[in-house]
Amino acid sequence: MATEEKAGASRGPSFPIFLYFGSSTILLLLVAPDGTWLDVATAYLLQMKLHATPSQISTFRVLTGAPIYMGFLFGLVRNLWNPFGLRDRGYFLIFSVITGLIFAALALLDVTYAALFVGVLLISICTRFLLAAQQGLMGLVAQEHLMSGRMAALYSACYFIPLILGALFAGVAADSFTPRMQFLTLAVVGVAVGIFGFLKPKSVFENAYEQPQAQGSDLVSDLRRLFSDPAALAAVAMIFLWQFAPGLQTVMQFHLTEHLGAAESAFGYWTATYYVSFLPGVIGYGYICQKVAYGRLGTWAILASAPLNLVLPLLTSPEQLMWFAVPLGLSAGAAFAALYDIAIRACPPGLHGALMMAVAGGNQLGWRTGDVFGTWLYGSGGDHGFWYASIGTAVTSGIAPLFLALAPRNLLATRDGEPLGA
Repeated sequence: MATEEKAGASRGPSFPIFLYFGSSTILLLLVAPDGTWLDVATAYLLQMKLHATPSQISTFRVLTGAPIYMGFLFGLVRNLWNPFGLRDRGYFLIFSVITGLIFAALALLDVTYAALFVGVLLISICTRFLLAAQQGLMGLVAQEHLMSGRMAALYSACYFIPLILGALFAGVAADSFTPRMQFLTLAVVGVAVGIFGFLKPKSVFENAYEQPQAQGSDLVSDLRRLFSDPAALAAVAMIFLWQFAPGLQTVMQFHLTEHLGAAESAFGYWTATYYVSFLPGVIGYGYICQKVAYGRLGTWAILASAPLNLVLPLLTSPEQLMWFAVPLGLSAGAAFAALYDIAIRACPPGLHGALMMAVAGGNQLGWRTGDVFGTWLYGSGGDHGFWYASIGTAVTSGIAPLFLALAPRNLLATRDGEPLGA
């Protein structure tokens, strides 16, 4: 559980903090496999060029995401390894260059299943190191400045901006660009992440690593603290269940193209519309979290999105699905911000990188295993497969808030900007 925070702990202006973490989030999610650009581009490539089945695509996504699910290990490495003596900035310098080189290699090699698999797997590893640095520092600074809700809202908004842009670009590129062109562009973006290794804004870094919240211990003690903290476990379990969405991924892609007769690029546009609609919900959460205690706000924000999934099978045209992506995304945006708010609140001292990466791993593990489960439901359910997948999404996301019962009261009873207390 997070340590007691003192009133008046906030230091310095918040705008440079938001600018630093917002811009770094956008760049990182443009190149990471858990963003949409690489994910949707590889899905199109597998489906249209390599003639993969829905099951093969979902299996590819699950296996190449293995480093993401074990992300807490990269967070623990961040606590122990200090590259070049620059702490988190050293990770930006090293792994941005390696990421760019891997994308360049994919652009030069023949596009085969094996080459694509190895390349995406290596990119997953490199981006975990980058995100461990960025997420760990973000969680630490948010706790020190008493802004877990506002930082969660900022992160959520900036998380979905690259998802929106990536989905749109991948949809267009599926019709217009070669894989080589896409990989070369991603290589440039990957190298650009290294700029954060040179930046050191005072409001972010001044005494950040000297504060009580930043102090960890040895590896064994850190592991014990991480896996015995009920609030930390609740944060991971909640995002896993909420993201276990069997009806919104490969199932949606094939439902649109095979059952509703939409164009091949429709899934990219649907995904972009869905994520654009997150933004008002996220912005609203960032304002309301300063007025309402987390326990009440977080519970209702997470619950609101669950029943809307039951409407999806009732829609009978691509146009109807596109329009309904708006209210679905609006409610999901508030839920996503609430899930990251509790994750930041729950970070134990010195374990911000480990827990934030564990949450990111739970996020993607839920997303990917839900995808595999959804394709099984879709394939085995016949004409009712999409119904079964949508019901599964509603049930698991509706269960998620129950885990708030594991969190101590001081994490739930305060508004953003208030010290957590004893």
